[in-house]
Amino acid sequence: MCLFSSIASADDIYSRVFGKERPGRVGGVGTGPTPTSLWGTSSQCQAQLRAENAQHNAMVKELAERLGKVESIVVESKQVESTPNMERSVQSSASVIEPKGKESLMLGKKVKLCDMAGQPVANAIIMSLDKSKMVMGKSLGEEYYEVAILFAYKPNAPLFVKDNERKTIQYAVGSHIVWFRDFVELDET
Repeated sequence: MCLFSSIASADDIYSRVFGKERPGRVGGVGTGPTPTSLWGTSSQCQAQLRAENAQHNAMVKELAERLGKVESIVVESKQVESTPNMERSVQSSASVIEPKGKESLMLGKKVKLCDMAGQPVANAIIMSLDKSKMVMGKSLGEEYYEVAILFAYKPNAPLFVKDNERKTIQYAVGSHIVWFRDFVELDET
């Protein structure tokens, strides 16, 4: 008997190694994982992909709305800034004289927010310099700027002033927060 015959027979090398062939089985493959057991049926995969796509589309719409709000606020602030002889800004029933000079030029400008080590953690726009304005329960005073966060460089960086919903930069993207004036740098890019 020749062991290397290309013709299948009842007692060839294949049947010696894998045993007698059973009908309905693929010999030699075993009972390991199959594509279906690993990834599910194609209909399950498609349903999961549809659900993920719907979730991503909802997130994109929400972010587009947030960006639209930020852009409209920036446009409004630039219109207020460009109005001639505009020296007073009314935030409440009382008028407050806005600061003159270098600081007033920062209104509506892109800035980098830095952490205590001086490392940039986010990109933002200065929304208000009004020292009497209240944001996140704090009066801006001489310490803070009101900023709108555009982009987080370090999403897990903590906020200087936290509230119930926002504790890190990633949760403040698209919203207005307060940030220490000493840790704000003008973005030259």
